Amino acid sequence: MGQVRMLYRRCKVWVDADEAGRPVLERGLAKIRYRATDAASYSAKEAELSPLPPDAVAAATGGEQAAATAATDAGSAAAVAAAGAA
Repeated sequence: MGQVRMLYRRCKVWVDADEAGRPVLERGLAKIRYRATDAASYSAKEAELSPLPPDAVAAATGGEQAAATAATDAGSAAAVAAAGAA
């Protein structure tokens, strides 16, 4: 599962998404984060989410997505190391 950049009430947010880029819904709600690396997540109705304009997507996904991927990879590596030490 990854994240996609969308608009929620005119704010740019990161939304948990499936491989096709569609929001993952639980009980009709999508998990959103204001920063890709935030541990805190919030719930939003799918109807309140809208795609970013194409020119904003390229600008919005550069550095933050790379940071999110690095943080996820670092967390996974730490979990594997901790499991191996146990």
